[in-house]
Amino acid sequence: MRLQGLLQPLIENEKFIDISMGLKTKTFPINIVGLSESGKSYIIDAISNEIDNSLVVVTHNEIEAKNLYDDLSFYSTNVYFLPIREVVFYNVDAISGDLRWARLKVIKEILNNKNKKIIVTSIEAMTALYTPREKYLSYSINIKNGDEVDLKDISKKLIECGYERVESVEGKGEFSYRGGILDVFPPTSIYPYRIELFGDEVDSIRTFNTESQRSIEKIKSFDIFPAKEIIINSEVQEKASEKIKEELNNILDNASKNDNERIEKLTNIVRKNLEALKESYTFETVDSYLPYFYDKPESLFDYLEDYLFVVDDIKRCNGKIDSIYYEFNENYTAFLQRGDILPSQNKLLLDKEDFSIKLNRENVITINTFLENTDLISTYEDIGFSQVTLS
Repeated sequence: MRLQGLLQPLIENEKFIDISMGLKTKTFPINIVGLSESGKSYIIDAISNEIDNSLVVVTHNEIEAKNLYDDLSFYSTNVYFLPIREVVFYNVDAISGDLRWARLKVIKEILNNKNKKIIVTSIEAMTALYTPREKYLSYSINIKNGDEVDLKDISKKLIECGYERVESVEGKGEFSYRGGILDVFPPTSIYPYRIELFGDEVDSIRTFNTESQRSIEKIKSFDIFPAKEIIINSEVQEKASEKIKEELNNILDNASKNDNERIEKLTNIVRKNLEALKESYTFETVDSYLPYFYDKPESLFDYLEDYLFVVDDIKRCNGKIDSIYYEFNENYTAFLQRGDILPSQNKLLLDKEDFSIKLNRENVITINTFLENTDLISTYEDIGFSQVTLS
């Protein structure tokens, strides 16, 4: 832990002692009022030190989340920034590759329950639906020296969880397989790995340089984490394709003659996507087809089980939620009317009513400049934490 000596004045502060007691007795929600912007990371880190659980900080936008992450990084190394996953109906993959790697790295950390940590994100990230956690866990592979492995099976699994097979690995999310050698570059790693087999047994594992292809360091084990946020195998592909076809056929059966142009456009788009899905388990707008792949997509509330929630500026978060759902519905309606998407592609966000319900089930601390009441979260009239100062 960094700069821990700076926390001593706060720990001895009368108001913080009240907060600490609230944490111990689980008197939630706790409302902290009167902090300056610079004081937020200070008290969040102090709160984290008072509890055994990991902590998630939620702000009203991504810029504020990044700023809080930077500030918190002065106090601790176990702080992670989770970027939003844009919920859109067009392809953003080409411009958001680095953000996808960053999200996958944090998702891997969230799923690792061994270490206490602080996750910083925005309210928009909390409204989105995601691949069920179990999919990530079932496609996480640990390889160590001496293991008996089947590189063909591993290669198949890599393709299903988003890796691209190439001749020579040059970037994240790629792998190559030749003879008894597997090269793979997980999105959560700094360097790619080279696994060499003796028969079916892992003989050596090394990191290597993508430009020179020369080994860097010999290691004993490493983890392979999925390279895409939508994980699809043959079973998922077949079930999703049937759902998509059924919905398209229902639209065709009930279409009027005035809709011919829109229906023809939709039919061409869907059939092209189905063909690509069968060939490679993916297509440009695959993220927007999430409802067809999983019966029960999950939210970050499911991922962040047993976390303490800190909500920064509850009023602005509440206003941001209203705009998120409004903008999504406007975009969805426009794309639907143009014949670009299917009706069920509206199920990409957590239901607005469910969001408040789920948040109110959590142990929540709110940090506000002024005392605010919103419909987003239940509050006690007087919980004894009206103001905290750092002087």
